[in-house]
Amino acid sequence: MLFTWQESLRNTFRGAAGWTPGRWILAIFIFISLMFTYSRSSYMALMGALITYSLFKKKYILIAGALIILILSAILLPRPSGEGVKLERVFSIEQRIENWKQGAQIFADHPLLGVGFNSVRFAKKQYGFGKEDILVSHSGAGFDNSFLFVAVSTGIIGLIFYILLLKQVFVSGNLLIKTSLVAAIIHSLFLNSLFFPWVMLWLWIIIGTIKALNSKHQ
Repeated sequence: MLFTWQESLRNTFRGAAGWTPGRWILAIFIFISLMFTYSRSSYMALMGALITYSLFKKKYILIAGALIILILSAILLPRPSGEGVKLERVFSIEQRIENWKQGAQIFADHPLLGVGFNSVRFAKKQYGFGKEDILVSHSGAGFDNSFLFVAVSTGIIGLIFYILLLKQVFVSGNLLIKTSLVAAIIHSLFLNSLFFPWVMLWLWIIIGTIKALNSKHQ
């Protein structure tokens, strides 16, 4: 959703030739849909993408405008009953911090090469983390931070190479890729979203395209 919204916004701000009411409507519709996720990590990812876009375009007033719109939208959101729609909820924060502590403990014991890819759930089982069904639970295979997941799986060596890979994508990509990558990275600090299938598909297509273009120009 973030990627689609950024593309529509990019087309809107191309100039008079690129501006159409349809693109504005699409951007507003997707923005409202995003706000109704009640996801604080998504809000932060959106803000990070807008800041990145504004800095590269040197349109600094967009940062203040986007921040005001985001805050006002969050305040005006309807609040039906239920913990999941409370932006001030702390239960999920406490659970996430506990999850990070578990990952940090495993990483501290396996700092160089990690526990191995697809072995996180078995490491959690060995350390006594999680519920009894951790070997079959979907959430048992990772952590609520993609970089922590990489560190636990592949150690500091794998983490360094992964960060260098993302750096290459950021440096070589156009503005849309840069803003999308920033959004994905910010979101991945709170969920293992860099390893969601649709995000991985987007990321590896971009990496493959950049590699192919670099090889062509050599």
